[in-house]
Amino acid sequence: MAVPMASPLEVLSTTALFFSGALIMRGAGCTINDLWDRNLDPHVERTRLRPIARKAVSVENAIVYLGAQLLTGLTLLLQFPLPCLYYGVPSLLLVTVYPLAKRVTHYPQFVLGLTFSWGAIMGFPALGIDLVSNPEALAAAAALYASCVAWTLSYDMIYAYMDIKDDVKVGIKSIAQAHQHNSKTALGVFSAAQIGLLATAGYFAGAGLLVVV
Repeated sequence: MAVPMASPLEVLSTTALFFSGALIMRGAGCTINDLWDRNLDPHVERTRLRPIARKAVSVENAIVYLGAQLLTGLTLLLQFPLPCLYYGVPSLLLVTVYPLAKRVTHYPQFVLGLTFSWGAIMGFPALGIDLVSNPEALAAAAALYASCVAWTLSYDMIYAYMDIKDDVKVGIKSIAQAHQHNSKTALGVFSAAQIGLLATAGYFAGAGLLVVV
């Protein structure tokens, strides 16, 4: 894959920005999720003591806090090359939609994976790699993104088993419910997909199959 080579300092500074952005936007996603779920969380043992659910934080204050989080996230996003802005802004739609997915499908973890994994795509333009004009880079980004989605399906399926009884009572759907009778098989498929797609990303990026190790 013929791409411009970033210096170690550029990679380090970009990594620091991504870490900061992930920290802020993960928090924003949690705030949005807790706002949507404020009437559901009190009925689930694991979530009943969340600040909004137990009314320790009002909806109005949570919205103000969310605004501060999003503004901070935008400030960080503007530190990246301009193309990252075009990739970053659409991810807000996924952040907003995820909490609603658990109300209509047993696979909200898929939407969560699409949301959490967005940085796998943004990493390329952040280092000056144009995905539009570089088919190999685009293939590597797509495979890496899909691998991260598969990883999210795996770990969040395990995580969802904690709430499965309460979720059924409240009407929250999850992948754990859909595959409670074949969980090992489903986890095996997701894990195999994760490894295979990661190897594919390494191949298109010119890193070889050792990237999986």
